[in-house]
Amino acid sequence: MLVALLVGAVAASCLGLEPPPSPATSPLRGTPSAAATAARTAGELVVALPADPEGFIPGAADDATALLTDLLYDPLYRLDTALLPRPALASALPEVSGDGLTWTVPVRTGASSHAGSPLTAADAAFTLRLAASGACPFERELCAAVATSLRGASAPQPGRLVIILREPWAPFLTLVLGTLPVISEAALTDAVEELSAAAVGLDPQELRDRIDRITAETNAERCLVAAPPGGCRLADHAEELEAVLSEAGVPVPLAERFAGGDGAIDTEGHAAASLVAVADLAGTLSSQGIDALAAVVPLVDVQRRPIGGGPFRLASYEAGTSLELLRHEGHVPEPASLERIRLVVLRDPAVAATALRAGDVDWVLRLTPQQVTGLTTAPTIRVAAHPEPLVWSIIFNVRPGRVYADAVTRQAFTLCIDRRAAAAAMAGAHPLLAVAETVEGSWAAADAPPAAEPDPDAARALLEGAGWQAGSDGIFARGATRLSSEVAVRAGRTDLLVAIRAAADQLRQCGIELDVREAELPTEVLLEQLRWPNEFETLLMARPLSIDPALDLAAFEGRHVTSAEDPIAVNAGGHASPQLDALLTEARRVLAPADRAGLYGQALALMAADPPSWPIWYEAAHSAISERVVTPNGEGIDLGAGRYAWDLWSWQLAVGQGR
Repeated sequence: MLVALLVGAVAASCLGLEPPPSPATSPLRGTPSAAATAARTAGELVVALPADPEGFIPGAADDATALLTDLLYDPLYRLDTALLPRPALASALPEVSGDGLTWTVPVRTGASSHAGSPLTAADAAFTLRLAASGACPFERELCAAVATSLRGASAPQPGRLVIILREPWAPFLTLVLGTLPVISEAALTDAVEELSAAAVGLDPQELRDRIDRITAETNAERCLVAAPPGGCRLADHAEELEAVLSEAGVPVPLAERFAGGDGAIDTEGHAAASLVAVADLAGTLSSQGIDALAAVVPLVDVQRRPIGGGPFRLASYEAGTSLELLRHEGHVPEPASLERIRLVVLRDPAVAATALRAGDVDWVLRLTPQQVTGLTTAPTIRVAAHPEPLVWSIIFNVRPGRVYADAVTRQAFTLCIDRRAAAAAMAGAHPLLAVAETVEGSWAAADAPPAAEPDPDAARALLEGAGWQAGSDGIFARGATRLSSEVAVRAGRTDLLVAIRAAADQLRQCGIELDVREAELPTEVLLEQLRWPNEFETLLMARPLSIDPALDLAAFEGRHVTSAEDPIAVNAGGHASPQLDALLTEARRVLAPADRAGLYGQALALMAADPPSWPIWYEAAHSAISERVVTPNGEGIDLGAGRYAWDLWSWQLAVGQGR
């Protein structure tokens, strides 16, 4: 239970920046807040957030945190809409030694942190060491990438960063240097010294004992009843946890940050955040050197003691209401075009849409399809869907003896379905069609072959040529094997159920049977099928995608096939192709993006001819923005790309438009 609580609340650790507003002034629902309708300042962008950010350091997956941390911190490179690295704190791409192990990164001079100290290559090397620590405070994928690949990092000069890798690994550029927020070593060192002085009387072992005791109490057998007694909920221990944090001078997490759509506080989530903060405090007090510095990062009050140097600094935060960001004049290569950004919390998307129409906000980060429909006719508002890094795919089990062991059957499957027609059955939804198992618009798919157009006649011809014959029920069979399988869809996902059933109807017209069933517990069903011995023929699943194709396509490599020895490996379908494996291996070693794109193009062509899966569509998110927000060229913002806000610091407000 403790692990689950820590995973759910780790990004929500202690930040308390200002006293929270009273409930009467915390607009969680209803009409636009005073923060949203406040008098506009010249050069001010107002953004509607669907919720408070879960944290103030990169790593959380929510939209609010991703936007906020992108503004508070700079990485060495920023990834553009095609996920190509563009120099940020770095001034050019790395120079790489012939053996691929030594990377030299030129770092811009003249940058400063929000605290005023210089931000140099030494801070970049320091941040890499933070990420390599066992107490790495960043996102899990980033921490793992650094821990497994980094041998060392140093800064022999203020403008020169030298990185030593354990082995040549091209994804280090995107997965690490394109996402790692450079943190000021001086600011973080001051924060640790301050905390250590305030918490001098606390024993880290006693703090761990408290955590163990609370965990044991909340998991006790007496708690496994419909109405558990006192002490069985984390919220029952909130006062004790908050007292520990206060004694150490660590701000207690603000309750308003855990308000739901109805304004009610999630007391369990709030207490879980306090538990995480106490764990971080114990880790800081019991550690030394880089581990202590890494453990303290989630506890830092980033308004009073900022540790970043991004294009904007945090000026104020009222939980449940708004955040004020001011332009950082020490940003390189130049300060942001906007003077300030106001992020207002509007949990109700209808309220956010109304505020956008009225000109009280300029940009709504996330809308429901219903609000999108109402905004499409507004002449001064741009509305669009953009792909999330999550693709819905059907995974084939290609092991010998399985229905889809033969590549011909899988090719026929993909030729039978018109994805657009199937998606059209999803009332109110706007899925974005996928043609590869990579992020939409990624440079890695630039050389990939186009998706084959639906051709049921060609599909039937392929099957007949391979010895399949249509039975009395119209379904193809070969010997005792019928071309039949099933997929499970979670009960309640009506949109998905309708679309997959529409696809199943198309397959039946081809002579292929796909039984679509609703499952009350799809997660349990999915986990069982993903484990060896993988008792499935076809598997519908949502696959999270990475910013680098190496991680996405590893799920189809022979070395990751599930087996009795490795029952939870990522390649549940059993696809193994030496030719594909060789291309993917080379693409991890070659550093030039153009060369990598060529290799991935060949790999995706192989996967089209011998498909291990059939990507259907990307999960879509909807945003809306005022026409007054423009690029440096004066063009409107294109909301259709997954990373359309990658260069937000360069956006401008058109003169004479709107408020």
